[in-house]
Formats: sequence, C-alpha cells, structure tokens
Amino acid sequence: MMGTASASYGADLADSDGVILPVTVTQMVGTPVDYSIILEDFTGETVYYVAVPFDAGLEMEILKQGTVVNSNSFVDYDMVRVTIEAGAEQGQTFSGRVDVYKEDPTQNPEAVAVLQVPFVWASASQNFNAQIPEFPTVALPIAAILGLAFIFQRRKEE
Repeated sequence: MMGTASASYGADLADSDGVILPVTVTQMVGTPVDYSIILEDFTGETVYYVAVPFDAGLEMEILKQGTVVNSNSFVDYDMVRVTIEAGAEQGQTFSGRVDVYKEDPTQNPEAVAVLQVPFVWASASQNFNAQIPEFPTVALPIAAILGLAFIFQRRKEE
C-alpha cells in the first residue's frame, strides 16, 4: 500500500483497469489520463477526494465525489484526471497526491484526511513509444524499387 493512513486504511493509485501503478508513472505530455484509486478497509463508508498538485505544470482534477465503498478491496474507477503541461521536457517529474476523506471537505472545512496517496508523474514526449524500424524493413523495399527501376531502364535502352 502506498498511502499513509491512520487506523488501517490503505489506498493505491491504479490505471483505468484497476491495475496498481508504480510510484512513478510515465505519462504523455498534454494528454489527460484518468486514474483510479484502490481503497482498502473503507467498506460501508462514503469517501471524498481532494487533489493536491505540488508542481506547476501538473493539473489534477477530481472527477467524482461521495463514492460509497461497498467492498474490500474497492476500486474507484476513473476518479482523478491528470494532465502534464504540453511544454514539459522528456523525463521531467511532477509530484502530487490525492487526499481521501470520510466526510465532504467542502461542507466541513475542519475535515481531516484519513489517507494521503502521494505519486510522481514523469513526462514523456509525444514520440516516447515511437519504434524505429529495423534495417531490413526499410532497406529491402528500397532495394526492390531500385532494382525494378534498373531493369526497366535496361529494357528501355534495348
């Protein structure tokens, strides 16, 4: 469990399929991504979230509030949307956290977070996963075209 908690509560950041993510997540710049939260030991409780970005260039938006947790372990799918600014450099890191409350902090300013889930996002440029083709993939078609051109040129000369 990644979060720090009083009592026995726990939480992890997960992707939109509910798969737990590592502490540092690589994300494309300028592309919003929705993340889920996996909650432990909140069964029967209603939870609320507050996004806390620590660095400029990191935008975090809570997509829903007041989730009733009906099982242990519970996945709150697509709960927070994270966007890294479009001008971020490759590998630049941004940190933030999601605070979990058992009462609505907008209604009760005295509410205390029972859990904090910290994470780091590393930016990736738009071509982060671009694959470079192997030499034969490029060279063979070019050689075939040049060979055909040579053959047609010789036939034309005859």
